[in-house]
Amino acid sequence: MTDGEADLVEAAARGDRAAQDALAREYTPRLRTFVALMGVDDVDDVVQEALTEALRSLADFRGRSKLSSWMIGVALNRCRRWHRVRASRPAPASASKLDGVDPSLPWKSVLSALVQKESADRIAAALDRLPPIFRESFVLHHVEGLDFQEIATLAGTTVSTARVRAHRAKLLLQADLGPAFATLTGLASTTG
Repeated sequence: MTDGEADLVEAAARGDRAAQDALAREYTPRLRTFVALMGVDDVDDVVQEALTEALRSLADFRGRSKLSSWMIGVALNRCRRWHRVRASRPAPASASKLDGVDPSLPWKSVLSALVQKESADRIAAALDRLPPIFRESFVLHHVEGLDFQEIATLAGTTVSTARVRAHRAKLLLQADLGPAFATLTGLASTTG
């Protein structure tokens, strides 16, 4: 974490509204993308809940991980909670889960190529068909760029389990998307 970011986090933890707003502006686009890819229909609500919880809990952030990983962890827990609640209710028909995701984000993942090559609905449907533990590992590794140690910490599992889940998710997506997946560079050839 840079000195400037550390100062911003410290100020936000003390209740400085301007610092909290700055962190919210910085992380909202990334959290929106993450939450959408996690298969949540109520993206704005879940992002707002995650931001509120994260900003309220900043005093607990000790800097042992990157702030971005910690924020994604808070959002992941909110996504899991949303899925638990939703599992007990019938799912309403909805628009694409990727609607409203900022396409100008500087994604360093091949998933951005998937989103550009395939329709958003097809990608969202393929991600939705993944078992949640595989989708989590895939999105955390291939989209968010977290290493397997960070994923293991967030998921409460081992590094090897996180690696296997991300790899299995990649294989399932490859099978689901067929030849379109194989034409993409990067993801089809990563060992992740």
